[in-house]
Amino acid sequence: MSKADSMSKELASEIKTAAETLLTALAEEYGMGVSLSKGRFDNSTMRLKVEFLILEGDAGSTEEALWRKSAKKFGFPDEWFGKTFRNDQGEFQVVGIRPKAKKKLVLIKELRTEKRFACSGTYLVEAMKKEAKRR
Repeated sequence: MSKADSMSKELASEIKTAAETLLTALAEEYGMGVSLSKGRFDNSTMRLKVEFLILEGDAGSTEEALWRKSAKKFGFPDEWFGKTFRNDQGEFQVVGIRPKAKKKLVLIKELRTEKRFACSGTYLVEAMKKEAKRR
């Protein structure tokens, strides 16, 4: 690893990934979860917000703990975490929430490719209504 001359988008992404790996291991030692924000950077500085979360009850992951902490504020029930729904593009699973996002606050994963997407709360509510009618 060489000394960095300035901060770039690629370097910031690499550092965030490394920090998340290290902090996840630390959080697990204490039976907690950890969440890192997207962060900001300029030529010489990178800022990340780090949150350690108590994994209450049977929350098995940081994402689930964050969902339980934040979902009700947006009108989503706890049980939607991990639920799947289908649309024209495939089958998706609800995998998280971005409570500070202005528009696309729900994280979903396409099950065939494992690719993650962000969608609006309105989109999720409509998708879950359609899924309930299918069942």
